[in-house]
Amino acid sequence: MALLVAIALVAVLVLAQFALPPLAERSLRGRLDDEAQVERIDVRAFPALKLLWRHADRVQVELGELRAGSGRIADLLDEVGGVSEVDARVRTLRTGPLTLRGARLRKDGDLVQGEAQVSDADVRAALPASFKVRPVRVEGTDLVIEGSIRVLGRSVGLRARLAVRDGGIVIQPEGVPLVGGFLTLTVFRDPRLRVDSVGARGTPGGFVVTARGRLR
Repeated sequence: MALLVAIALVAVLVLAQFALPPLAERSLRGRLDDEAQVERIDVRAFPALKLLWRHADRVQVELGELRAGSGRIADLLDEVGGVSEVDARVRTLRTGPLTLRGARLRKDGDLVQGEAQVSDADVRAALPASFKVRPVRVEGTDLVIEGSIRVLGRSVGLRARLAVRDGGIVIQPEGVPLVGGFLTLTVFRDPRLRVDSVGARGTPGGFVVTARGRLR
């Protein structure tokens, strides 16, 4: 009897190992289909029975386009909170007023790292129409935007910098103490994910922005 029980348990584990990952992949695809072009999903878990408790060893996702606010991105991270490693790639990510291209997000435990390409034209499109932007540049690892804005009928020079504020990512004007706070553009903020650092490196016609943070 003990031998028969052991054989049955092994059979169940083997069956689960083959059957549960594809089911988890279809479930994740179904949650993403309404807002993204899903190209590939791969779920790895051993033993696969842990998937019943929403735990996995590794999830890889490749998307063509995703429209999601910063809150939705945090939602997706929250859904895979029980996954040890996540590697997600998105060709075009539209979040709020900003378009990111070639985005990649990696999760290892509670550590989250992301990077994406942004063109100068995408920055201009995201900022208010009254803000006339000159080409952006990278100073060290800081992304700097220079331009001008109409204030009380006069054109005022303005300089802005990508920065971390209170665990979020903002584009913060510099040297405009009275109106700078009103012109701050929030790129990402969510209480479930604290951003610790951001950086940038220049590319032809734009830049690559990087960010690092932790799930709360």
